[in-house]
Parts: sequence; C-alpha cells; structure tokens
Amino acid sequence: MKLGYVCQYFTKDFRGPVTNLIYSLSEKIEVINYSSLEKHMQYYSNGRHEELSESPKKGLNLKRYAVNFKVSGLVFPKNLTKLLESDSPDIVQSEEYYQPATHIAFKYSRKKNIPFIINHRGSEDRVRTLRERLFFSLANPLSKSMVYGCDAVICLSAAGKKTLLKVYPGIKGKIHVIPNSIDPGMYLRADGRSFRKKHGIPSKSPLVLCVGRLHPQKRIDLLVKSFHHVKKELPDSVLCVVGPIFAAEKKKIDSIINELGVEDVLFTGSITNSEVKHAYAAADVCTMSSEFEPFGYSLLEGMCLKKPYVAFGIGAVPEIIEDGVSGYIVPFPDTKKFSEKIICLLNDSKLAKSMGLRGFSLAQTKFNLTKNSKKLLSIYASLVVR
Repeated sequence: MKLGYVCQYFTKDFRGPVTNLIYSLSEKIEVINYSSLEKHMQYYSNGRHEELSESPKKGLNLKRYAVNFKVSGLVFPKNLTKLLESDSPDIVQSEEYYQPATHIAFKYSRKKNIPFIINHRGSEDRVRTLRERLFFSLANPLSKSMVYGCDAVICLSAAGKKTLLKVYPGIKGKIHVIPNSIDPGMYLRADGRSFRKKHGIPSKSPLVLCVGRLHPQKRIDLLVKSFHHVKKELPDSVLCVVGPIFAAEKKKIDSIINELGVEDVLFTGSITNSEVKHAYAAADVCTMSSEFEPFGYSLLEGMCLKKPYVAFGIGAVPEIIEDGVSGYIVPFPDTKKFSEKIICLLNDSKLAKSMGLRGFSLAQTKFNLTKNSKKLLSIYASLVVR
C-alpha cells in the first residue's frame, strides 16, 4: 500500500504529533509526504535552515511542492497535482479541511477514484472574525462537497467529532476518533537537574512548568495571575514558561508581572527539541492555561515524564486528563481555583506522584503511538479493499 500524506509543513525534527504519526506509519507501509518549504513556527528549534538541511528518517519519501503564494495562514501549492500523478498513491490523506492543498488532493483522488481521508484537528468551532468565517469555519461552503465526498474523517477527540457533526450531520458513519499519540520511549533519559542548573532554578524550589509559545491563545496572563496566589503560599516556588516569545504578548505579560509584583517567573524562549524533555523532568507540576486548543499535545509529553497536570477544561482536555486522577481540570478562566490545585499538588508529593503515574499509564495505552497507528492502518486497509 502506498499512502500519499499531504500537509503544509514538514521537517525532520518538527516536534509534534503529525511528524510522529508519519514516521510510525512509514515503518509499516510506503509513505510519501507532500509538503512545502514555507516558513513555519518551529516551536522548539534553534533554526529552521538547520532543520531543513537534514534528511528525513529512513522509510519516508519526502516530496516538496512549490508554492504560488501564502496568505492568512493558507498555503497555495503550485505543482502538487503533478507530484501526486507521478507517484500514483493508493490512498490520500490530508491535513486541515480549509487548506488549499487539501482541496487539490481531494480533487486528484476523485479524478483517480482512490480513497481520500481528511483530518479534522479541531475540538471546537471558533468563528470570531470575518477571516475565520471565510476560510477557517467548518461551515465554509468551499469545504462542504469535500467533507461529504471524502471516504473517512479522522477526528482527534470526541469533542472534535461532536463539533463536526453539528455542521455535517450526514457524515457520522465516516468519522473515526483517533487521538494524537506519543511514544513514551522518546522521553527516556531526561535530566531535570541539568535543565534547572542551566536556567538558574534552585534544585529544591517547587517548579511550575508551562510548555507553549507566548501567544494570546495560551493565556499565560491567567497562569501568571494564578502563580501570584501560589507564590503567597509557597514563596520559594518558580514558574517557568518554555516556548517562543511573541513580543507584544511578552510586553503584556511583563506589565501584569510588574503590577502584581510577582517574582521568579522565567521565560526560556525557544529551546531545542531534545531539551524539551529535560524541562518536563525538572517540573513538579505541569500546567496548560490555554483558552482553546485543537488537542493539547504538550499534555501527553508531561504524562510521559510522569508529571501531574493542572489545566483549564477546554476542548479535548477532559478526554486527556482524568480529573482528580491524573491531574486537575479547572473551569476556564478561574485563576483562584487553578492556583489552589497547583498548591495542592506542590504540598502533597505522594498525590502528585500517583497522578503522574496514572498519566504515564494513559500515555502508554490510550495515547500510544504504535497502537493508534495500527488503528489508522486498519482504516486504510478497509478503504483500499473496497
């Protein structure tokens, strides 16, 4: 079986679920990835040029399509159809219903009468601006024929499936829920002590960690306000935010920090992919304060390092964290309760450890990359046989 997997960006060291999935699939079947060389936020990289200069792992055929232009997050391919025709995949799968590359891939698959699968990575339909209504809304009229005409839709969560069915109730039988998945083995030999030393974090200070870019979506402002309460109870505690920094958001956060007089808030900026696991290993409690998330992949990473989580109950988070068992889920945007749960875990190491172990168990089972890749392969096989 030959799979044509279409997406917008792909680099060897891109830290994320799509990359992991493609490599996992390529161990079982022939996979051709079609992607552009357009710049994209590499959340934990030292330099895009360095990453793109590296060859993909063995087993993956990487094809780059040219780009006519890029606007408002949309990448318009130039020669994608030609590449697909030259390879003749048995089945085509594409990321994001709204991307031009997906529409091109769908048109090609219908012309060749081969199965087409679309991924729906969202967990809620957020339509706020005219731009979103025109391009990114599920109800986008350009996407209707494709969503109804595809052979299968892969949703990352039950929340995503529910949202999709509100707009397209007639596709219920085509939807398969397969969550973002992870290989816990990738997070072995993590060294939290070296991370603390490198960033000047005292070895005995309680460390609250957030891994995510400093962007309005992540609501680090709410996390800082929560940490303000934590600091009152635990004066030695430290908050560390790992991820690239958006200048406007950093200015906003700094003003909140100064206004509240909060100390010991550290922003590392972008770090290398290989260092991310050390950040998790250094933490006592991991957090996610986002206002919305397509899934919440960083939750899985912390779970691989056996760390308990405190997160707002948005999107798919309640399907990842078992409230009171592997972490705590807090109603958005209750910063007081958020801080209370952090304090609870920092004051009870036994509870924190048990929750971390439960999260690790879920990473090994429910979110296991090998297991969920097999589910996807079985879907491929059923469609190709037809």
